[in-house]
Amino acid sequence: MMLVGYRPTYFRRNFIVVSHRLFWLLAVTLCLAGCAAKTKRNEPLAIQTQKLSKSPMDPELQKNSSAIYHYLVGELAYQDEDFERALTNFAKASELTSEPAPSLHSRLAELYVREGSLEKARIEIEKALEVNPESEQDLFLYAGILETTGKEDESSQIYLRLIKKDKNRLDAYLLLAGLYAKQERYNEGVAVLKRLARNPEYRTLAWYQIGGLLEQKGDLDGAARYYLKVYSGGSRGANAVADVIRVYLQAGRVDSARQFCRRVLARDPHNAIARRVQDSLNVDVENFTTAVAQLQGIKRHSRDANESHLKLALLEIEKQNYDEALRQLNLVLAVNPENSEARFYLASVYAATGRSKDAVTELKKIGTHDPMFVRARTFAAFVLMQSGALEDAEQVAREAWAIDKSNRKVFFYLISILRDEGKFVEAERLVSQVANEFPEDAELRFQHGVVLHDLKRESEALEKMEQVIRIDPGFSDALNYIAYNLAERGRDLSRALELVKRALESKPENAYYIDTLGWVYYQMGDYESAEKELGRAVQFSDKDAVILEHYGDTLQKRRKFDEARQVYNLIIEIFSSGKLTNGRAEEGKAAAERAKDKLERLNILESSPPAGVED
Repeated sequence: MMLVGYRPTYFRRNFIVVSHRLFWLLAVTLCLAGCAAKTKRNEPLAIQTQKLSKSPMDPELQKNSSAIYHYLVGELAYQDEDFERALTNFAKASELTSEPAPSLHSRLAELYVREGSLEKARIEIEKALEVNPESEQDLFLYAGILETTGKEDESSQIYLRLIKKDKNRLDAYLLLAGLYAKQERYNEGVAVLKRLARNPEYRTLAWYQIGGLLEQKGDLDGAARYYLKVYSGGSRGANAVADVIRVYLQAGRVDSARQFCRRVLARDPHNAIARRVQDSLNVDVENFTTAVAQLQGIKRHSRDANESHLKLALLEIEKQNYDEALRQLNLVLAVNPENSEARFYLASVYAATGRSKDAVTELKKIGTHDPMFVRARTFAAFVLMQSGALEDAEQVAREAWAIDKSNRKVFFYLISILRDEGKFVEAERLVSQVANEFPEDAELRFQHGVVLHDLKRESEALEKMEQVIRIDPGFSDALNYIAYNLAERGRDLSRALELVKRALESKPENAYYIDTLGWVYYQMGDYESAEKELGRAVQFSDKDAVILEHYGDTLQKRRKFDEARQVYNLIIEIFSSGKLTNGRAEEGKAAAERAKDKLERLNILESSPPAGVED
């Protein structure tokens, strides 16, 4: 294809099968009605039946029935992610139930944390623990609530208890060490992390955390040693570059910082942090502290215990353990609703679990003056674009761009959204304006060419693409564009072949580039090479209609009529199924119509001697 379209991945929500949900709700209802940890063993339904036979209007029976009703309504609301309604009904059920119901109180505590009502959450989780004192999930939530409400000693005892029960309990180690750091009990925190480091799986992470504690303590040499161990010994090594440099400079070890930068750049010549620091030190050694402090990514470790919960949430997100990540993020936000980083990652979890509306709501809570504002609005634009809310996506993208007009990512998102909306004139106006400010920017020139193509101003689009490869001879998308354009017109095919081969040097498995190569061979009359390349393009593409059409045409030229017929039928089938999205439906419709015509002509071709067929 001429243009390289992206294929956004839509977040899909997993729905619960109704019959399964009702069966599960029946089970928890039985537990709620009377399966608390008591010595009596009466079946709950038997108790209710006995009461009903004595007095249909018995107040206690009515109370229990009402509790069950509110629990059911709350659970259904929770499963439908209507958390406000779930909280209201769970709270009512909690008031009405005469005996502790662990599942109810645990769920209610979680919702209170989400709301920021930590004292209410504490009361509910304590009720749950009365019945199930060894529930690790409830204990963990309880420890987090205690910690964030200032009851740190009680919280630390629970973390120690969890570690004793499971020596590989990563979350408990990290949160306990973070709690000790908050209390400036650094040696105890280091001791906890050294125990964690005995587990090879968590060793690098533990070293990194030890480096952070030693840095907070003021032991900069010790911090440097551990950060260097991280850099040298694990997959997280790149993350420690800024930390090593920072502690060297804080300690006044300029030569060590310079040597380390050289070491990093020898391994990774494109490391931006090491490059900026090295350049800064070379320019003005005397003012190195000021220069480095301004570098993005050089951050001090925080003593805020919430930082530990945030770090743990990120680890849970990495493992796709989204429920636990949500608990940790909600704990952070309960204490500090202005923590924009936590709110951003909360939105990320919502987006990853199909809750696009909630994700956008959280992202919009991040204010204009917050450093995370542009990043949040950009992500909101992405989520809205994926869900098809293009007008809303355009609005939030414009809000981000208004704050930071130097942000290329935001600008390109905005142009992409305008194109998806069909607002080609507005997209061309914006991209032309910005491109003229930066005449040597190849990416902007390319985007301008793409929008001109949308407007069917093909000669102007082609000229922009020629400008792109003059600025950047290796710009593969522009090389492919020009090559395909030449192939479509059957002009200068030797140049088209040379250009597309250059494009493939950087992206050898790009289906669109391979399609262009195959189509150039087709136009040259080299149908054998065309069949080979277009067959590869089909394998690498997601059933692109035009690539399939090219392949079918080549098979037809090779007189492989049965195979060509299968390909043309596949094009029609794909279009009929409605699977073509993201602007490809119109292209697919045209390809399907052409495929129908070509199927009719196959019968004639099969009975005729070998000859070319006009397309």
